[in-house]
Amino acid sequence: MLIPLLGAVYAVASLIPLNVILGSSGSITLNIIVTPLIVLLTEPKVAVLSGFLGGVLSGYLPTQSPHLPFIIFKPVAGTLVGSISKRERLMDLLLASLYLSSVTILFYIRNFKQPFVTSLYLLGVGLLFLRNKIRKLEDYIVAYVSTISEHGYMCLYFTYIIPLPPEIFTLALPFTVIERSFATFLSVLLAKGIRSRLV
Repeated sequence: MLIPLLGAVYAVASLIPLNVILGSSGSITLNIIVTPLIVLLTEPKVAVLSGFLGGVLSGYLPTQSPHLPFIIFKPVAGTLVGSISKRERLMDLLLASLYLSSVTILFYIRNFKQPFVTSLYLLGVGLLFLRNKIRKLEDYIVAYVSTISEHGYMCLYFTYIIPLPPEIFTLALPFTVIERSFATFLSVLLAKGIRSRLV
């Protein structure tokens, strides 16, 4: 019951725009908060299946359908990598880092004149290795890794599948920092509030 509910919440959040995507007809929607929230509140299997179902449901909405089937896997990237980053084993941290490092390399191959965008993913890699050392920031790090993993997936989509002019990524960088910071902090605040109600 929880997986269909969370998938539906993700899909509904996909209808609520927060910001436009520069150079594209799409927009950043409220689902950037839902993905890390799912990761923070559920077990990995539930998170990933909810992300997949949410991706399928949102993929058939008018605002998302032009990007089928690729859009389906955006929340999967966020929930999968975010869930892996919740675990304490070194191997899991390495796997999450490998994903973010791969996004960095693949983006840089095509957009080497726009290197600043990759700093968002490299920040995620650095934060992963602080996760076990700074327990107070654990939720924030997991939420950031989750939301930036989604962003990385879409960045590669707009680099390789429907290429945008490289300059767009740098122009969008300040907005991306604000959006992903917003998603990180709000998802953590919501998660803490929901957890306190469930105790």
